[in-house]
Amino acid sequence: MKFPKDFMWGVSLAAHQCEGSFEGDGKGRGISEREQFHNPMSDFYHRYPEDIEMLSQLGIHAFRMSINWSRIYPDPWGEANQIGISYYRDLLTKLKEKNIKPIVTLSHYEMPYLISRINGFVSKESIDLFMKYVRTCFENFGDLVEYWLTFNELNCEHMPGHNKMNGIISSENHLEWDYAALNNKLVCSALATKLLHEMYPDSRMGNMIGYFPIYPQTCNPKDFLKMMQKTNLLHHICLEVQCNGEYPYFAWSYFKENGIDIHVTEEQKQILKEGTVDFISMSYYCSNVVTYKYDLERRSGNQIGGIDNEFLEKNDWGWTIDPEGLRIVLNDCYQRYKMPIIIVENGLGAYDTKEEDGSIHDTYRIEYFHDHLSQLAKAVVEDGVDVFGYCLWSAIDIVSVSANTISKRYGLIYVDADDDGKGTFDRFRKDSYYYYQKVIATNGEAI
Repeated sequence: MKFPKDFMWGVSLAAHQCEGSFEGDGKGRGISEREQFHNPMSDFYHRYPEDIEMLSQLGIHAFRMSINWSRIYPDPWGEANQIGISYYRDLLTKLKEKNIKPIVTLSHYEMPYLISRINGFVSKESIDLFMKYVRTCFENFGDLVEYWLTFNELNCEHMPGHNKMNGIISSENHLEWDYAALNNKLVCSALATKLLHEMYPDSRMGNMIGYFPIYPQTCNPKDFLKMMQKTNLLHHICLEVQCNGEYPYFAWSYFKENGIDIHVTEEQKQILKEGTVDFISMSYYCSNVVTYKYDLERRSGNQIGGIDNEFLEKNDWGWTIDPEGLRIVLNDCYQRYKMPIIIVENGLGAYDTKEEDGSIHDTYRIEYFHDHLSQLAKAVVEDGVDVFGYCLWSAIDIVSVSANTISKRYGLIYVDADDDGKGTFDRFRKDSYYYYQKVIATNGEAI
């Protein structure tokens, strides 16, 4: 099936997973940086001209990337780092020269570590600090960027165990703090959207959520109710606020039942109404199964603690491989919100082997993309879902957030580096690179 003629094919990366260069050039420590991250990673910071050239040869139309907040503001209360600004300005200029549209995420699981002094986004002071950073980005890069995203997988950042993503350096899982931080981020998203529309009326702002279907284990109404509740809490609090401008009824019920006060003000409610996004962006990797029964074994590979799905295969890390789930969530999302959608992450983590001649025969990844792109085509061409782009994860091998290693490889391009940061860092095209090249060249007919 052929996609619409203006469909955007692209790839994705995240700054804190690929750049390396954690010290020097004025960069400050980021919240997501761990001790084992202090190595060159993929060394994108120094090799981006080479990588952009290889991606240009791939034929992509779009490059979803992120700006490392701590590279722009090593001290969020201090002055902007001009070296960091120059780096991103040059990167974006090179993309423009190759006719590749950047899709820029402002905060991709990353912020200056110093914000933890005020418990990160739990503090309303963080809103001013974030907007200071956003304005600097718009002032310096706004003429080169048409598509922006606010926070990466915002709905996942308030899940248990993700405190650090909000700048909360504490081992305690404090539910009220999680949702107070989420509220402040939603306010930031709305303020950033309003500011972008004021400064660059022709540019567009999107949100970004991790979207995966949740299935009931049985036809028991109690299982269906559990599925509905999980789906609403995980996906639709963020989507309702960012797309419709207000918290949904089920959010207020959940807050009341759990004694949560998110400290939202009347002024903030008005900001949320005025700062709705222009489009929806999402990641899609896997699906989950839930039941009302709490004595069943949970699978570690399922991100919300779901149980096993006997009908689906899993990857080496226990994540379900569910191509039809992509069609399901696209239809569900478009039916609810009737807004344009772009997929900005979808990919397979795997152990890849480089042959002596430099080839990487990742047939499993080609099969993964073939199956998912086939379902995407059905959603777009047969179902009529307004999907305007697809950016697979990832452009090159990077350090995986879930595994903290580069050996869990996602890239179309192999990076010769190991988990200790040793290697030549030379680049090698995988077989999946050439498959995706044909898909782009034929606008989907080669799927």
